[in-house]
Amino acid sequence: MSKIVISSDRMYLRTSDRFMANAILEFHIKNKDHFSRWEALKGNDYYTKSYTKALIRHEDRQFRQAKEIAFWLYDRDKNDGKVIGRVSAFGIIPGNYSTCIIGYKIDEDYEGKGYAREAVLCMERFLHEELGIQRIEALILPENTRSQNLVKSIGYIYEGTAPKIVEVSGVRRDHLRFYKLPGGEK
Repeated sequence: MSKIVISSDRMYLRTSDRFMANAILEFHIKNKDHFSRWEALKGNDYYTKSYTKALIRHEDRQFRQAKEIAFWLYDRDKNDGKVIGRVSAFGIIPGNYSTCIIGYKIDEDYEGKGYAREAVLCMERFLHEELGIQRIEALILPENTRSQNLVKSIGYIYEGTAPKIVEVSGVRRDHLRFYKLPGGEK
């Protein structure tokens, strides 16, 4: 896959390559406890370089098959090579459906500072302009009010509850479903 780099006001968003393995692994290890309440259970192998390399290969395959795209986030000002987050679009269905689900996570030191918002807006622009995606969905746990407020603030509309749609911490959980169309259409 050709590496894609997007610049925003404060970040670089980059698709992964093998040279990013250490930075991605450090990001996961640093935020292990922080992300555990929002994500599926992770085995100990998840926090290894071999798993991280496999993740990078998986991201590459998924992108080449037009099923998923993930960008790793870097702070432009610090320019220290440390990953500060990830934004992805998965479940991409082209054609008449033209839809996907967006996901994101931010280093706990960067939370509440607008980085997630900036990353999601960059991802939306990429999905609309480069892939022609017309409907973007976000699935959010009911107790994750920070994330709900983020998507509402940029025009996502609450659609309803998706019962037991995603496994989090070993349990299938209900998620609130939000969607957004280009230009904020309803």
